[in-house]
Amino acid sequence: MRFLIFTLGVAFILKAQLALVSAPPKLTIGARTIATLTEAATLNPQLTVVVALDTFQPEDLNFIRPYLVQLYSSRSDKSLFNSVLFISGGFQPLGPYRNAAAMDKDLKEQLKIPDEKPLPDAIRFYSTLLSAPTPLADQGWSTVVYAARFPALPEPVRDYAQAWLARAFAARRIRPLFWTPDDTPVFPALSRQFRASLDPDSGPLLSASWTPPPLADGFHLLPLTLTEDNQPPLQSLEFAQHPDFALPPLSDYLKLRQAVAARAPLDQLTLALTINPRDPEGIRLAANQALELKDNDAAIRWLTLVTEDEPQNPQRWRELANSLYDRGPQVDAESALARAHQLNPGDPRLAERYGRVRLTLRDIPGALALFDKSLSLDPGNETLWWICADLARDTRDETRELQSLEHALAINGTRLDRRTRTITLLLKSNKTDTARTYVDAVADSLPAQVPVLTDYAQFHEKLSDPTRALILWRQTFSIDPAYERG
Repeated sequence: MRFLIFTLGVAFILKAQLALVSAPPKLTIGARTIATLTEAATLNPQLTVVVALDTFQPEDLNFIRPYLVQLYSSRSDKSLFNSVLFISGGFQPLGPYRNAAAMDKDLKEQLKIPDEKPLPDAIRFYSTLLSAPTPLADQGWSTVVYAARFPALPEPVRDYAQAWLARAFAARRIRPLFWTPDDTPVFPALSRQFRASLDPDSGPLLSASWTPPPLADGFHLLPLTLTEDNQPPLQSLEFAQHPDFALPPLSDYLKLRQAVAARAPLDQLTLALTINPRDPEGIRLAANQALELKDNDAAIRWLTLVTEDEPQNPQRWRELANSLYDRGPQVDAESALARAHQLNPGDPRLAERYGRVRLTLRDIPGALALFDKSLSLDPGNETLWWICADLARDTRDETRELQSLEHALAINGTRLDRRTRTITLLLKSNKTDTARTYVDAVADSLPAQVPVLTDYAQFHEKLSDPTRALILWRQTFSIDPAYERG
């Protein structure tokens, strides 16, 4: 890349973002209002021009040279525009000049563009752009004109590049202007954010600084709106990020975007996400792939991040809670199940699983309330009815136990032991007609087992059916002649 650079300087990095304003602004980043600190800005009258020579066509020389001479001539103090650096594999000075005519003559000799040349790589171009020497940041805000036919960035990195450049310009106290031979707008929001101007008397201005929204790791790219009185709102982009997280170079960010767009396999995607461990699209894709693979550990890792980004997303909380429950130990899923159940009150499976965890934690009333909720949504859950019956028996709630048993037997009437218990409770409650129905349903299919036959012989006696009772007693004695009725 060949550049023409006017002036020399170095850069340093700041942790706070900056903008130049004429009055204290209102700032929102994402959905949050962010406090700003304003102070008088020191403006450096030095003008720096960076000409990316390798981006131009030969016919552009008819525009470049007059533009540079015009900028030089417009400065009342030529000492503020007195060093030109020519870049050809490095920075080399060009000038200084006695006057505009001398400058024009020298530029005619120095500015040479081959007829055939490869187009510059956009990622490398914008990265190199920031290495151009500029005045020291502690000398105040200086205007830098970047002149080029700016190569188009790949679409997936354009927004990132704008915010990334804004951070770099803020750190270097640069007020950037972008010039093209055909006046194509380039990053207009950046020029406006830093009140870039060729007028050396464009002040007074205020420097507005703020601390970007914090993030547990990595970064998010968020919309920024900066509003001043009597000014249209500035719409730009800003990062939320972990204070110690270094923003990746454009080339790495492009690799991440390509991995996500290609739906790279989970192992490759996980590696790409080291570039930004909180990339919203990337972690959602990783979570989906982990769920498809039934990899609970990976699903939990990525869904935990997704739910932090989307705390109101019922589907993602459901997936996280179920992944935690399936991996075990199940009690580890308690908080996720609570949140998932809150967001998905109509999901019977979540209610049941949450109830099972509460039961493990010996919260029987809480478990029963959740089981009731689940069964109201899915009354065909036979297993859960049996569990509720057992819990009711343990807590000596025979009314609830009987209700649960009858619901379960209506789904599966083959459980003779459960039927026996149901009949016992019905007779105890003097519900003889209902008890008779349960007894008669298995009268001709009782197994030839002494405990069963004796139970049902006694049921028939209590239901005033001595004939059927006698038959069952005879069957009992034929199986076990030594049996003595208690």
